[in-house]
Amino acid sequence: MFKILSFVSRFDLRFVCLAPALIGLLTVFFGCAYEASAQLNLLVLQGADALDAYQAHVASAQLSVFGVIWAGITNSSISMSGAIQGYGFALVFCVTPFCLFFSLVARLLVRFNRFPVSDQLA
Repeated sequence: MFKILSFVSRFDLRFVCLAPALIGLLTVFFGCAYEASAQLNLLVLQGADALDAYQAHVASAQLSVFGVIWAGITNSSISMSGAIQGYGFALVFCVTPFCLFFSLVARLLVRFNRFPVSDQLA
């Protein structure tokens, strides 16, 4: 346990925060690009009326950021790229703070050496 925490505590905090946040942001941007592509295909294949109906249906949802995350994770989003954007927002708003918290706790535990003797000898 001590070896794992000492390994985790050596990571730079900027890397710990920026890595999942950047991956999440790229995922959200990919979801936006996919949504634009899907709407363009809807316009070309079905026409302007179908696109207007789709946009009105998506706009009627009025989801918060955490609503988008939940709809993306449960795959119950009404937009075409809702799952992709939900996963990206989950990385940015849920995984990044968890990584920061875990890294800070590991740094504190390693710094103050709060481990039983059996864990240090193993």
